Amino acid sequence: MIRSEWAFQDAAGVSIHVYGWQPNPPRNPWAVVQIAHGMVETAKRYERFASALTAAGISVYANDHRGHGRTTGETDRLGKLEMEDFDWMLRDLKELTADIRVRHPNVPIVLFAHSMGSFLAQQYITDPDARLDAVILSGTHGKFDWSTRLGSLVAAWEVHRRGAQTPSPLLDRLIFGSFNRRIVSPRTSKDWLTRDTDEVDRYIANPMCGFMLSAGFYRGFFRGLAGMHKRKRLRRIPRDLPVLILAGTDDPVGEYGRSVRKLMRTYQRLQMTEVTCRWYSGARHELLNETCRDGVTQDVLNWVQDFAKRRVGSMH
Repeated sequence: MIRSEWAFQDAAGVSIHVYGWQPNPPRNPWAVVQIAHGMVETAKRYERFASALTAAGISVYANDHRGHGRTTGETDRLGKLEMEDFDWMLRDLKELTADIRVRHPNVPIVLFAHSMGSFLAQQYITDPDARLDAVILSGTHGKFDWSTRLGSLVAAWEVHRRGAQTPSPLLDRLIFGSFNRRIVSPRTSKDWLTRDTDEVDRYIANPMCGFMLSAGFYRGFFRGLAGMHKRKRLRRIPRDLPVLILAGTDDPVGEYGRSVRKLMRTYQRLQMTEVTCRWYSGARHELLNETCRDGVTQDVLNWVQDFAKRRVGSMH
């Protein structure tokens, strides 16, 4: 695998850090996977996944979102974001997709989106100008209800009380505080991420992970979630868009499967014809870092390969 790193300036002048992983020896990829990472982590954590994909002849690209990883530049700036930055994260994903199209013309692009990245992806696919060929949602959630209204009120209060760029322990507890509740005698506060204790320890030890986000960001985040499943917006999703949903049955973000099934029903009501869900019994939130990660990675490879073959066949 050949790794490269660079940055591009988005339309607001923010320098967005990008990782690229290419097959070695170099060759034209038969597919590209773009990664949208989750909240309070970094795209660099997906390098093991990228290694498996490049070994199969796929090129992989991932950017660190605003306020995350090397896009932030300094660890003391992690999470210090404004209300509009959640929207800008989506614009930056689209800009990276456009760059990939230039680098790899006529090669299908699959967006692999995890957790918060999957919420961005759910908005991305409602854009009639979206340039994606397929989407994989991991650790995702369906329509948000009263929780977004409560979150918006708390975030507005926190901005008023503490300032927009101040980290909010209250909102951190509101979002993450209950995620360990079904785990018997949890070892750490992050056990909900995966059953693999080594991976949990690596996450906790990583200075680019687990930081608190600012109250200002959460205002924009909850606003984005509230608009994510508006009927008019959902109708813009192409009915034949291939979508793979990956879900652990013990993932609190997906409400232990309940919200994922809600998302499936939403896509069924839209009469989408290419939606598949893979369930992993006992798995928690980070499927690529779970004890079953090799099987998850192989399932992704098989699905992308099947999608790419069908796409080539439809062009003849």
